[in-house]
Amino acid sequence: MQKKARFSCFLGNLFDHYDTALFALLAPYIAKDFFPSDTPLIQLFKAYAILPLGMIARPFGAWFFGRLADIRGKGVTLFYTLFFMGLISLLMALLPTSHDIGPLAAVILLALRLLQNFFTAGETVPGSVFILERTEESRRNFFSSLYSCSTLGGILLASAFVSLLSYFNAVETGWRFLFLLGAGTAFVGVQLRRRTHQEIENYPKGLTKTHDKEHWLYSWKARKTVLKIALFTGFSYSTYQIAIIFSAGFVPTISSVSLEQMSLLTTGLLIFDMLLLPFMGFYITKERQETWMKTATLAAAFGGPLLFSLLPLGSYSDVALVRFCFVLIGMAFSFSLGAWCFDQEKSPHRTEVLSIANALGSQTIGIWMGPLTLYLYEKSGSILLCSLPYSCTALVTLSVLLLAARPREVILEKLS
Repeated sequence: MQKKARFSCFLGNLFDHYDTALFALLAPYIAKDFFPSDTPLIQLFKAYAILPLGMIARPFGAWFFGRLADIRGKGVTLFYTLFFMGLISLLMALLPTSHDIGPLAAVILLALRLLQNFFTAGETVPGSVFILERTEESRRNFFSSLYSCSTLGGILLASAFVSLLSYFNAVETGWRFLFLLGAGTAFVGVQLRRRTHQEIENYPKGLTKTHDKEHWLYSWKARKTVLKIALFTGFSYSTYQIAIIFSAGFVPTISSVSLEQMSLLTTGLLIFDMLLLPFMGFYITKERQETWMKTATLAAAFGGPLLFSLLPLGSYSDVALVRFCFVLIGMAFSFSLGAWCFDQEKSPHRTEVLSIANALGSQTIGIWMGPLTLYLYEKSGSILLCSLPYSCTALVTLSVLLLAARPREVILEKLS
């Protein structure tokens, strides 16, 4: 029963990221269906802009469902969030385009993305907390990497299906089927969770008034933990945003590499990442987590501008190498990020804190990285300038890692 409950968490996380990646990967193909009067680059910019706008609701969902999970138990959260995620995905499959109802189509699309992300905020972090709460400390890196694999599995499925439709030139007519497939996956997960409801409900729960007085909003130390986790989560999202989403749509607009080639490359990179992550989680100990994280942020901070500068100049093989380097950076930083964040917060409000921190990081830093980079390039035409947001985020993350690694007393002694 416990294995089934764990599997339902993996499946829910897979669907969450399948759905999020699906719209992002379809954006270059279907942007013209919702913004037909604009140029191709502006169409792409508006379609990508829906990603962060649609996810404004995620921090609110993180607070609501994170607190619900801590008070009522995660079974309620995990069951109903997956149900409504599947329902809204079904509505996405039935969404009319601007050719049918004009500009209202884009408004409805944005509304559905707002609702969808409100519910998905109650899926990823509570599922991760459930798994790590029931895993001995020595194996948390491994299970954290497996959970990351389910994240990549969702993105991989989305990329593979989009690539398949692209190969047969059927994206424009078949994209609705991909949302229907996601809805079906969600409802399978709902049935699985219904059968394992007794197991999923067996969580630490029941916050008291005493716990409310210890809430993270009233503690500066806890607020610093939230900000730190948000920063690290934001950098992790930024790396994969650049490697998987941004590059796939951006490179074909500035080079001879086709959109179809980028889709196939995206699928290959995700397969590589998904296969290697469990080995890293299994072999790399908890004591070496931060060493890998520092190495990744150092490479991103000082190697990021070089990698960006190669995108418009190189051949397909050069672009593949650049994207491969970004994936390696993301893998080195993120393979145990879930376990690292879990260890940073031990209060009864753990699910709420981690959910809010994850939402803040992904929505204020990570998800904006692609649109911001595209906007800077469109306005300046400078590839080096558009690399600055990513490199600066990496540099700040590295600085926080280095400062956190030194005891406060040592820092004060150096300053005096």
